Amino acid sequence: MQFEVQQLDKNDYNRWNDFLKTHKNATIFHTIEWKNVLEETFGYKPEYLVVKNSEGKIVGISPAFSVKTLFGKV
Repeated sequence: MQFEVQQLDKNDYNRWNDFLKTHKNATIFHTIEWKNVLEETFGYKPEYLVVKNSEGKIVGISPAFSVKTLFGKV
């Protein structure tokens, strides 16, 4: 089986949250809504990645942000 890692696209927002619903350790902090809060409130740049199988189904996620600090970009 082949997998592809892609940056999250707006077209996948619902599928991202659907993926979270299938994982018992997922929290609100993994959701698209939380991404939007951090992006809009603090100006953080989302660096969200999805892993898709050959059928285009999301099988893995990586929520992360680029954040500017006093010491540079983190």
